[in-house]
Amino acid sequence: MSYFLGMEVHQNHHEIFICQQKYAKEILKRFKMEECKPTSTPMNQKEKFFKEDGIVAQSTAEAEYIAAAAAANQALWIRN
Repeated sequence: MSYFLGMEVHQNHHEIFICQQKYAKEILKRFKMEECKPTSTPMNQKEKFFKEDGIVAQSTAEAEYIAAAAAANQALWIRN
């Protein structure tokens, strides 16, 4: 198990599993919301992605910028 851009990553020969549970818990702790009620994810948890689907980010720097912008957006949304 390893972490990359706040995501927990498990990999074997056939698939890669990505989870943001640790990242979500850190966000909740930062804003003192550990006791809030859980809700379901808006994403299809059984979605499968393939290499042939294309490039999501051109570089690590771009991916880090996207992750930082998303975290800032979530923090603003949580505060309001």
